[in-house]
Amino acid sequence: MTLHTTLDEIVPYWHEPLYLLKVDTSDRGVVVPFPVHRYGHCNLTNREILGSLELLFALGH
Repeated sequence: MTLHTTLDEIVPYWHEPLYLLKVDTSDRGVVVPFPVHRYGHCNLTNREILGSLELLFALGH
């Protein structure tokens, strides 16, 4: 699971697909991107963080 703000001024969101290309998911599942449509680096709410964890558990990973 990756959380990334789409308007991140430090690590641009366009880095996300590049990161996904580098991740080796063989025998370990998949990477699930969780984009957050907001400005700022790691500008995430507690609800978004907890929601991503709930999704991760729901997917069985």
